[in-house]
Order: sequence, then structure tokens, then C-alpha cells
Amino acid sequence: MAIVRIDAGTTGEARYTLRDNDGAVIPVADLSALTLTLRDAKSGSIVNSRNAQSVLNANGVTVNSSGALVWTIAVADTTLLDSPLESEEHVGEFLFTTSAGLKGRIIHRLYCCALRNLCTFDDVRLQLPAIDDSEQLFVEKLIDSFTIRAQNLTGRIFRRATGLVETFSPRWNQWWVRVKRPPIASITSILEDYDGDFVTDVANKTLDATDYGIEPHGVIRMRNRPFLPGVKCVQVTYDGGLCRDVGDVPADLGMAAIRQVAFWYQHKDKLGISSESVGPGSVTVYAQNLLPDVESVLRDPAYRVVKL
Repeated sequence: MAIVRIDAGTTGEARYTLRDNDGAVIPVADLSALTLTLRDAKSGSIVNSRNAQSVLNANGVTVNSSGALVWTIAVADTTLLDSPLESEEHVGEFLFTTSAGLKGRIIHRLYCCALRNLCTFDDVRLQLPAIDDSEQLFVEKLIDSFTIRAQNLTGRIFRRATGLVETFSPRWNQWWVRVKRPPIASITSILEDYDGDFVTDVANKTLDATDYGIEPHGVIRMRNRPFLPGVKCVQVTYDGGLCRDVGDVPADLGMAAIRQVAFWYQHKDKLGISSESVGPGSVTVYAQNLLPDVESVLRDPAYRVVKL
């Protein structure tokens, strides 16, 4: 079994060698069946229609005469079923049967992450060169944890994306709404409908670009009247977010992530411990808290979405 971290909605590749009980390779000519089932670990739902799907040199999977199995992972294999989530684990199960009746199974877990992480494993290893390659997944999960903490503290989602769709429930006499991924690069459309119907008669429900303005921190403000009040009666489609790629992360924010993750890694055996006894006294270990200089970066008005 293998678990691999991969950006949600991207492609990848998984490689295995099919072997029998004696360790001898199983060539493709000896296979009578090979299937792949891909499920979301949380819900159990089938991903990308891969429900006992035949993949014997089909549907993105190849096997050669040396028993080498290659799965070309498709975008649909890693796309999140529950899009508001930050990550999902998709579990792939290969089942194979040989012409001699031998059966085997391979489990391949895809940790599909939709976060725009603020640093990389290699960034952290520049800070701590002794980190072994075998700990990459652990370090990357620490990076994920920091990114989520940073998003919660700043009140924003960092990943830049296009075609984002959000719905809002404005109160009576509310003149503004705020999207989750500031800054806003552009707005495709804003629709209003009392019944939340954004499919039919779209032209008559679409606001003119002159009806609203874009302000800092992801705020869209009406010019001449409030938004239509009601439950999920406003839909905004837009492009936005702070960072397209980890290389696009501002330097101070990226360094804050590296310092914090390096600190957590150095205290990995004490994560969650606020203090420990040493001889007659105690030493406080703030392994679960953000470092003061890191927190100060995240509280900078440049990154924190202010309350209105």
C-alpha cells in the first residue's frame, strides 16, 4: 500500500510491479483480469466512475511483459467530490487475477489537497537539511496544517482560481458581500433571484457591471441600492485568490510558513504538549502554538481580511 500527496485536480502517475507469491513477475500475458475501484475515503462514493472498472491495458492503466503496472492518474481521479473541503483521500484498489487463478490486490491512496500551500518540503529541508525523504508526507501534512491555521487566522483562502462560484444570503438593506478568495481579479457575473434559481432566465437576473464596485479584502459593494435580501439569493462568479503557485507566495509569508513548520518538525514528539517536567521544575514547550513572529506576519493587514 502507498499513500501519495497530490494537488487536487491535477494529473500524476503510479507505478507497481505485479509479482506472484514467490516474487516472480507476472507478465501481462498471464493476466485474465485487472480492475480498479476508486473511492472517496470519507463518503465511500465512487470517484471518476471507477467502480470495478476494467483497466487491463485500458482506461489509463498499462501492464507490460515485465509485470510493470503504470496508472496514469487523471484530473477526474484527484478532483474533490466535496469542493468546499481542503482535501480528500481517494483510495484506489487494484484487483488482478491470473490465468492460473492467482488473485492479488494493490491499494494506492491519493491524498488530494486543494490548499495553496505556503511553502514546500524542499523549502523546509533547506532550513533543516537532516530531514529524510521518508518523512516528506509527514512534513507536507504539517505544511497543510499550517496553511489551514493561516487561512483561519487571516480569514481568507490563499489559492488563486478561476471560475469560482459563491452564493450569499444578504440581510435586509445589506449593500455588500465578501468573497472567500481575495483579492478579486475579475468578476464574471453577479446574479440575483429570490428563489435561488441561477439557471433559467439568466439575462434578466444578471447585474450590470455599473451596479457594483470591487473594494479591498474581497468586498463587492452595490452603488445605488442594497443586494436582494434572502436565503442564497445572490450568486457571484469570479476569479480571485492571493497565490497561483507556491512560487507566487509573498516572501515574508513563505518564510513564516518555513519557520513554523520547521519548529513543529523539531518538536514533533511534543506536538500538543504545553509543558513537560524536567527535574524539580518544568519547561514550557509551545509546540502547538504559532511562533510570535509567525503570528505577527499573519496578523499583518496585508494578509488579514478585516471585519466590516
